[in-house]
Amino acid sequence: MKKIVVLSLFILSGAFIYGQTSKTEGYSFNESMQIRTPNDFYNAQRAKGEGPSSFLTEEQVQGSPYLSKEFVVGDIVIDNFKFVGIPLRYNIYNDDIEYEKDDQILAIANPHEVRRVFIGDMAFIYNAYILSKKQTFGYFQILSDGKAKVLKKYEISYQMPTAEQAYRPEVPAKFIPIPCKLYVAFGNDPAFRFTKTKKLLRFFGDKRIEVEKYLKTKKLNLKKEEDLLTLFNYYNSL
Repeated sequence: MKKIVVLSLFILSGAFIYGQTSKTEGYSFNESMQIRTPNDFYNAQRAKGEGPSSFLTEEQVQGSPYLSKEFVVGDIVIDNFKFVGIPLRYNIYNDDIEYEKDDQILAIANPHEVRRVFIGDMAFIYNAYILSKKQTFGYFQILSDGKAKVLKKYEISYQMPTAEQAYRPEVPAKFIPIPCKLYVAFGNDPAFRFTKTKKLLRFFGDKRIEVEKYLKTKKLNLKKEEDLLTLFNYYNSL
C-alpha cells in the first residue's frame, strides 16, 4: 500500500536488512529486563535519526488513518530494554507506531529492532510476512503468542478526491477501513495466511497428531478467529 508523503519519513537504522526476520522466537520478559524512561527512549530515537511521521490532517481527509486517534500511554521493548510511559498510537495507513514528544508527532525510527509495543491492553510486533508471494515487513497485533503466533493485520485504503463534474458531485479524500486479515507465524519464519487446514497442520511438526486430534475433538473451524486462537493457544501450551 503506497504511503502519502507530506513530511520527510524517518531514517531507518543502519542495521536494517530486508532479508532478515524479526528476532522473536523464544523471547520472554524476565527479571534481567532493564526498565528505561521515556527520555531514554527519545534519546535512543534521536541517535537513530528520528523524524516526523507522515500524516494528513483531518481537514484534508475524511475518516481516520489511526486504530485509535488518541495517544495512549504504553511501553516499547527493544532488545532487553523496556521503555515505559510513552504516549503511543498506531497509524494503520502509514504502518507506523507514532509517539508524542514536545508537541511533535514522530514515528519509531528503528522498527526492525522492536521486540514488542504495548498500547493500552494491545500488544504489537514488527514482523516479516508474505504478501503477494513476496516478503515484506509490518506491524501486527499479537492475538496468540509463543512458539507459534496468530497475528492481526489492520489495513486502511486512501480514496483520492475527485472534482465536481457534470452530473457528478465532488468526492472528498477519504480513509476507508479494510477488513482485518489474520496471519500465522511459526518461530522466526515470516507470517502467512492459509486457506487449507491440511497445509497448516504440516507446520506443527512433531505435535501435528496431537494438534489434529484436538482440532477434531473440539470441532474447530479455523476460519473463525476464536477457533483459530483456541487451536494456537493449545499448541503453545504443549
